Amino acid sequence: MTNQRRNKRDSLSLADHPGYLGLTSKGVIAIHADWPLYQLDHGAMTALESFGSYPVGTQFRLLDDIDRCALFVREPAADGRDAFDPQKSWHAVAWHEDLLDAADAGHLHGVERLTEREFEERRRDSIRASIRALGPTLEGDPLEHLFVEVHGEMRPLALPSLDEYDDEDDDWPSPKTWLGVTGSVEMTPAGWSALDEHLGTGFAVPESVQDRTLPLLSLGRFDTVVRELGAILETRMREAVNLDSRTYGLSLVNAYAARVAASGALPNAYGRAVAGELRTTMAFVRNEFAHQVADIPRPRGLALVARMCRAVEIIEAMGPLA
Repeated sequence: MTNQRRNKRDSLSLADHPGYLGLTSKGVIAIHADWPLYQLDHGAMTALESFGSYPVGTQFRLLDDIDRCALFVREPAADGRDAFDPQKSWHAVAWHEDLLDAADAGHLHGVERLTEREFEERRRDSIRASIRALGPTLEGDPLEHLFVEVHGEMRPLALPSLDEYDDEDDDWPSPKTWLGVTGSVEMTPAGWSALDEHLGTGFAVPESVQDRTLPLLSLGRFDTVVRELGAILETRMREAVNLDSRTYGLSLVNAYAARVAASGALPNAYGRAVAGELRTTMAFVRNEFAHQVADIPRPRGLALVARMCRAVEIIEAMGPLA
């Protein structure tokens, strides 16, 4: 290793690592994942916010599962590594605990509780399937053909016995705290109602946009408010990165997100969360009402306005980006 490479490695702070989430409501957390999106805090509603960034009826498949946190990709999704690319696929993310609580409340389809052993059994079956998909069938159990490189030498990798994993279902509290995904995951109608109530209750309209939105809100013109906030959002982003009106929509969001990343103003995980929030807000909230007039029920309308307000607040809090 050259001195230049060593110095670069040694100069990295914890906040530079993609999975560093910093201080959350459950302490300082970092996960061993380089993902396009992270859930920055905890709670079933926080998980529903991630899935609820997309239209009703959107389905998701499990893409990755690390440190009791799960990354999902919106269907239909790209294949292979492109499924992780935020420019080619759309994502949702949540902690196991929050997904299970949401499913228990009837807010998510496709999620079940597993013991640690059941979770490990499914994980190993997934590894077997991935190995078999690589080429000719191996004799015996594919997991018997795992190797790891140690100081340039390939050595067999033996997995721990499944007996080492907790599988007692009569303990209290129940050990079924591990995530099981049965096919596609989708928010239920009850989940949408709960999320709409959560988002639409007690949110604040930024002072900077109140004169353009509060009169319309009082009339119940939710689609008009969404369009107005979308125009304000794009204007704020252009001003922050000094772009003209020829850059708009997702191209503008991508340019803004790149500037946030280059500025170093946020830890990597937060920068990616900002990019994800802005991309889904632009693509699935603002765009739905950009070119049409629509009557939106009050709970859903307030929830959509709350998302747009949150996006405007993000941009205003960041300020100008060099």
